[in-house]
Amino acid sequence: MLQEASKILITKKMDDIFDAYLGFHDDQLANTIWELIKNSESPSDLQNILQNASSETQFITNGGVVKYVNPVSSESETNHFDLPEELLLDMWTFVDDHRNGRLDKILRAEPETSETEEI
Repeated sequence: MLQEASKILITKKMDDIFDAYLGFHDDQLANTIWELIKNSESPSDLQNILQNASSETQFITNGGVVKYVNPVSSESETNHFDLPEELLLDMWTFVDDHRNGRLDKILRAEPETSETEEI
């Protein structure tokens, strides 16, 4: 149960990072990227991991617009994440907090938000 709660909080934090820079939430993308980057050793390692991720689609941002593009060549299995540098640094900070045991404190300190509003 605790592990599932942590995963939900990690997904929420990754979604918050995406929302701040790209204006959207995508739980599946947040989980996928977290699984790829959670063991990265440095900001450049994180960037290399994202650029070399195997997939059939490319995730490209251009001026805040998110596009999912099929690779042009069948030879290419590389998933290219062209993300803003600031977003990469925020994701690295998140990974570093996880690695150094600060993540649970940060995630637990954030206020809970209600999914439903009273009418």
